[in-house]
Amino acid sequence: MTDPWFRALMAPHAIAVLGASDDPVKIGGRPLAFLLRHGYRDRVFPVNPTRRAVQGVPAFPSIEAIPEAVDLAIVVVPAERVLETLGAAAARGVRVAIVFSSGFAEMGEAGRSEQQRIGALARRTGLRVIGPNCQGFAHLPSRLIATFASSFLDERLHVGPVAMVSQSGAMAGMLYEMARETGLGFNYWVSTGNEADVQAAEILAEVVEDPETRVALCYLEDIKDAARFREALGRAHRRGVPVFVLKSGRSAEGRRAASSHTGALAGEDAVYDAAFREWGAIRAADPADLLHLPQAFLRYREAGPRVAILSNSGGLGVLSVDLCADLGLPPAVFTAATTAGLRAALPIFAAPQNPVDLTAQILSDPGMLMRVLPLLEGDPGVDMIVFQVALFGAATDVGRFVGEVAAVGQRTTKVVAVSCPQRHVVERFRQAGVLAFDDSTVALRSLACLAHATRQRPRWLARTTGAVAPPPPAPPVPRARASAHDFLSEWESRRLLEPFGLPLVQSALCADPDEAARVAERLGYPIVVKICSRDLPHKSEAGGVALGLTDAPAVAEACRRIQSRVAERAPGAALEGFLVQRQAAGALELALGVKTDPVFGPVVMVAAGGILVEALRDFRLLLPPIDRATAEEALRGLRIGPLWDGVRGSAPLDLPAAADLLVRLGEAARALSGAVSEIDLNPVLVGRRGEGATVLDALVRLTAQSR
Repeated sequence: MTDPWFRALMAPHAIAVLGASDDPVKIGGRPLAFLLRHGYRDRVFPVNPTRRAVQGVPAFPSIEAIPEAVDLAIVVVPAERVLETLGAAAARGVRVAIVFSSGFAEMGEAGRSEQQRIGALARRTGLRVIGPNCQGFAHLPSRLIATFASSFLDERLHVGPVAMVSQSGAMAGMLYEMARETGLGFNYWVSTGNEADVQAAEILAEVVEDPETRVALCYLEDIKDAARFREALGRAHRRGVPVFVLKSGRSAEGRRAASSHTGALAGEDAVYDAAFREWGAIRAADPADLLHLPQAFLRYREAGPRVAILSNSGGLGVLSVDLCADLGLPPAVFTAATTAGLRAALPIFAAPQNPVDLTAQILSDPGMLMRVLPLLEGDPGVDMIVFQVALFGAATDVGRFVGEVAAVGQRTTKVVAVSCPQRHVVERFRQAGVLAFDDSTVALRSLACLAHATRQRPRWLARTTGAVAPPPPAPPVPRARASAHDFLSEWESRRLLEPFGLPLVQSALCADPDEAARVAERLGYPIVVKICSRDLPHKSEAGGVALGLTDAPAVAEACRRIQSRVAERAPGAALEGFLVQRQAAGALELALGVKTDPVFGPVVMVAAGGILVEALRDFRLLLPPIDRATAEEALRGLRIGPLWDGVRGSAPLDLPAAADLLVRLGEAARALSGAVSEIDLNPVLVGRRGEGATVLDALVRLTAQSR
């Protein structure tokens, strides 16, 4: 499935270094020096019009002078010469170019314009361009080191099953150094820079197809094309390759810094979180996290979540069980047979339960471990066995313990892992083929990722590779008026949303107070009256809402009072009339909404409602289409989630009705995408199980294109 351009990048028969320097320390000299030093096997042609040889290799005055076809060009010329150099490469039939040169979008508007010309040239000619302002590409197994990164000054290449794609060259170099210190090796090392043409998602889609790739790591500042990123994750899930992402820009300050770094415009971070969660990219918190979390995946493809902890420290065992609960790893409940076996295998003062405390007596009774491990291995309620070692003393027969754990790990399909803070102990376990960590917390977090990915992979695969049904047809959309800030009135918003089956509260638009009083009699009391105007999206701020009206005279008087207040507070507002609604009741208040993200398109939000909705920030974001299981998971994922099942004797709430509303809102968002920029359903009242949900207020904002 590898694209031809990527084959030319990964295994070029001939490479041209355009702007090659004779100094192997300079940026222009390093790629040639690295290719020679690390033993790249195919042909390399330095291009330098002022020299007949560069670093001992015959040089050519131009790419046109090279006597054979070139697959890959490394461009190391000043920014003002990049475009003409790429044009010459394209005319020569080069498939891929890597542009180290900086001075483009990261420098401001003029540089951004020049970078756009690079992208246009790539689209026009078919030449794929990585960069500009990137540090290059390395395929370590073939010794193709097409980069100037200082990490590769080391004579030894650290080859392994980890593919790394980074939009930042400096981060890529740092991660390579950190990985080397932790014993991890890479097969791909890629820096994509400003991404005038080739995006990180395109590289990711290719490297996960390599049979040698077991784990993919990404450092991202932004995603330019959500569909490409989704496709890359789909390819990864098909092969069972986990993708770990470190994304900068969590804070507003971080987003501004990312924007100034490479010209990337970082989107709202919560939307990225939603995309990662629904499409199956595992988010890391920091560079160390990015390297620690994948470690379980390098040894195992999948695992169930039930953990058996054994330790030579009772305190460490209890702390581990506590952490398991936090991570969603249920401590295994042993069968009666396992419990009986543990009672016989352990000292009389050790409890035969999870966590299993081997006690200090393991030092005088080293055979204890092999009396316990087979019991846990044979228990059908155990998916993972984690041996948390607090410390091994100088007199401990470490080799025996290593051999015994390795023997069990090799014969069982269950996960067997060890943690120990002593690096030399960890290395001995690793050399024996045992999954081993030097931090007990990292061990459980990595295993929790493995269990979570195992459980979620079928859903992630469906979300990233399954055919998406077309959205429902969109009803006619009223035209926006610039003076109204593109908002529709509540009545217009309701009429636009009604075809999607949303449970909107029963309402009527009335022209005057007398009509409002008559309609109220028909609807039944209590009644709510609202002013209706495109110019007043926030009606209560203008005194445009009256609640709890119990008879016709009160309704008429409320209309007159509202009209007077609005005339005073918003004298220029164009009024359509009065909305009369039956006042609804419910047991829980939610806020729902839709906002269009520039990268991911329409995004649906569900939040705990009420006056503290913004302060609490108890919300989840979803990317439509939304299925019922995803909707229910989001609702349960709110901090108010326990309320759905009832607490302290209260009745369960109507979770199915709320989930159905989320599904329908997602379809409305898809159908109206392009015409509508925002939808706000707030408040939404949810009743007890079987009582349904009711949308009390709806507000739609149109896109500028709808004018």
